Amino acid sequence: MLSKFAHKVYVGHQMYVIFNSILFEPILLPKEKVEKIWKNQLNALTSSELEILNGTGILIVNPFQDKKVEEIIKNSINNKKDEINLLYIIPYSGCNLCCKYCFIGQIPNETAISMDLKTAENSLNFFIKHLRKTNQKKGKIIFYGGEPTMGFDIIKYMVLKAKKINFPILFSIITNATTLTEEMISFCKNNQLSIGISLDGPKEKNDINRLFKNQKKSVYDTVLKKIELLKKNSVEFGLSVTLSENLLEDKTFFNWLKNMETKNINFNLLHYTSPNNNWKKYYKKASRFLFKAYDILSPLGIKDDRIFRKIRAFSGENLKFNDCNAVGAQQLTIKPNGDITICHGYWNTAREVIGNVNKKNLQIENLFKNKTYQKWKHNLTINKNKCLKCPALYICGTGCPKQSEDLFGSQYEIDRAFCIHSKYTLRELLKRSIKSNLI
Repeated sequence: MLSKFAHKVYVGHQMYVIFNSILFEPILLPKEKVEKIWKNQLNALTSSELEILNGTGILIVNPFQDKKVEEIIKNSINNKKDEINLLYIIPYSGCNLCCKYCFIGQIPNETAISMDLKTAENSLNFFIKHLRKTNQKKGKIIFYGGEPTMGFDIIKYMVLKAKKINFPILFSIITNATTLTEEMISFCKNNQLSIGISLDGPKEKNDINRLFKNQKKSVYDTVLKKIELLKKNSVEFGLSVTLSENLLEDKTFFNWLKNMETKNINFNLLHYTSPNNNWKKYYKKASRFLFKAYDILSPLGIKDDRIFRKIRAFSGENLKFNDCNAVGAQQLTIKPNGDITICHGYWNTAREVIGNVNKKNLQIENLFKNKTYQKWKHNLTINKNKCLKCPALYICGTGCPKQSEDLFGSQYEIDRAFCIHSKYTLRELLKRSIKSNLI
């Protein structure tokens, strides 16, 4: 009998790829054979074909077989050891920009606060203590915001403190770059602090959405001057590019990107912050754009992490349960006042707080018992009946619970915008795998 996880995807030329979406070993077969399999006319198949179909989980002996596989995979993911290896630090809650699409929300500079040294030290000690206790060899800290360079003293303090503690931490900073100075750049270079710069394409596209709060000058022109400083000091940087609807139509984008002289980029899909129907059309166009970018940029050695995450999942040995470390609760975020959240998208709200690093005798193990932590740990595709029926289950990674809440009313709702991206990506990767004889 056919597994409930069996799916077929038409790839042209009267051929289908069929697979079990929870085990994922794709098989290429002619249309007429696939039709017979789906009609349970198995006597039309050879013994070797039946053996392959049973071995890949497309055919099963009885429903218990599906139930058992589902149970094993659910248990392996849901009972995953509680380990945090990524920490977001918000050194300063303000920002000098007012980007139209920002999912953090607008932050009045009058109410912005900086993290103090005590909170910074407690955050670092708290993180390293956990890394050591769980026998992890290294950790990663991302300085985020707001605009983190507006709290650069805290960044310097934490990086130098980590050196004294002598535990390997990879530091990076996501910045709009407008307030970067040569002193900051020199510090980043001397202390291996990687820099990701938010910039959304050529000037006429970037400056539509990325604006200064209190100045009329061009954000793009300001950032380009800072990039020249980075190049002058031989400091590598990456680009964090939000794919605005305007940028998807820009015919000059790829030439612009080549001229930026960076090999590392990260394309960000728009995060919708209020209910509307724009997401349907946008996510289709953005998914097509990502593959176009892959085809143009990969031969040049320029890699976009978003598409490569999906490629790794497609080629991997285990079901991808998260596309973001917040999903599955594999990260923490620490606000300037020491409050701890899971998702860095919620730091600018009183919601979602699970503790505070300044609390005496704080034990990370107690945070793991928190209801909010458990919610993020288990809010996964593998635990949603609708998702279990989806052909893209293996490579999806759940989507964004914050976008689910903003667009569809609840973190537990399926992020249907991300569904479009995952399903399109699956079909495209299957087609490409056939062309390169991987199936």
